[in-house]
Amino acid sequence: MENLISLAKMAVCLIGGVAVGSWFLSRARQGHARGEAWYKPYLSPPGLIILAALILLPLILWLIK
Repeated sequence: MENLISLAKMAVCLIGGVAVGSWFLSRARQGHARGEAWYKPYLSPPGLIILAALILLPLILWLIK
């Protein structure tokens, strides 16, 4: 039962990551088609979520360890 719960948690994280990544990629493609600056998608909500994860996750893991 414990393994099933662990597997469900991993699946939820994976599905969430795929959803945010797809959302970001669609924003990036729209910006590229409009000729916007390369950094513009990073200032959108999915881009900020990704940047926060990349910046804060290592910091949180370092503080826990």
